[in-house]
Amino acid sequence: MNGEATEIAADCLRMAKQVLGGMIEPPPAMVEELTNWALAKVAARRVYLIDNELNDLRRNRERLEAGTFKNVSPEEIPEFLERFDNEIEFNEGLRKEQMKVVQASPRKVQIADWKVAKKKLKLNLEGWKYNLRLMESELEFRKHREETGQDPNSIASYFEHAKKQYQTIQVVMKRGKLRGGAGGFWKPGSNTIWIAVPEGGLRKSNLKMVIKHELTHFAQWFLRKALSSPSAGKPSKKIQTPDIRHDMGKKNFPRLKEVIQRLKGHGLDVSTALHNLDDIEFYTDLADEIDKYQRERSLDFPGTDGDKSLLIKDFVQGIDGNPPRSRFFRSLLKQSRPKWQKAVKEFYKAVG
Repeated sequence: MNGEATEIAADCLRMAKQVLGGMIEPPPAMVEELTNWALAKVAARRVYLIDNELNDLRRNRERLEAGTFKNVSPEEIPEFLERFDNEIEFNEGLRKEQMKVVQASPRKVQIADWKVAKKKLKLNLEGWKYNLRLMESELEFRKHREETGQDPNSIASYFEHAKKQYQTIQVVMKRGKLRGGAGGFWKPGSNTIWIAVPEGGLRKSNLKMVIKHELTHFAQWFLRKALSSPSAGKPSKKIQTPDIRHDMGKKNFPRLKEVIQRLKGHGLDVSTALHNLDDIEFYTDLADEIDKYQRERSLDFPGTDGDKSLLIKDFVQGIDGNPPRSRFFRSLLKQSRPKWQKAVKEFYKAVG
């Protein structure tokens, strides 16, 4: 690449990077598609289990009417029939609600049990706030190629490279626990998102939060490639804490013991604090906390009397000498005040 081409490429990337100020957002079309699929798969399994329960209830009711149900006297039959009818009606209502979720999925979802569900999620940047700026940068690259007659491969097109690398994301949704008890994780080496669905079920709001969190990690890696910038998706370098990672191990981080002692000394949960203080988790954890606050703000917490300013202060800073109610803000306040200040600023912008 000659000097002029290098300068044009650098200018395009500088302009593109300007959109990265503040919160990182995942591609909305991909969030919607994956959320609809995941909700439908979970609901389809629930329908399968409800159908089994209904079959058992109906068989037992038939046995009760036929007088072959054990340990029930003729006098008790009317009462037991009423119980079975109520149980059947209740489960039919549950089934109807779950079928609405299944049928809301754009693609057909089979009513069946599953331990692992997989999906190929295609790259879809429609409506993504970074997409237009990146596309404009790509057009600048192509325009320069046409004007100079240079070989199209002579100027690096980071955006095109990123789209080719992330054409498809593999999604694996697993019943039970993932490693370390995580709700989900993004594995960049294989372009895979893992999602855990506890055996006891997962609230709709929590499933949505996990999906948004992991697709934000995908967005960070995509922007790294598209902008040729290893810091894309992280807070500014002046407030980063590169000595802390949530996947710290003794082999790669010899100061792990020292870090753990420091966190414990401030009364912090080590696993949570390591995650909160990891630079790559800053915006994803902050987004999770904003969602959490939005869901809880109607609740009345001690000392707030429903006052919005006190609710926010209680959440991010703490009131009456108590630490922040949010463990995320508590970790930052204790360990990295510059990060805490940035997080508070973005939090106020988001919740108004």
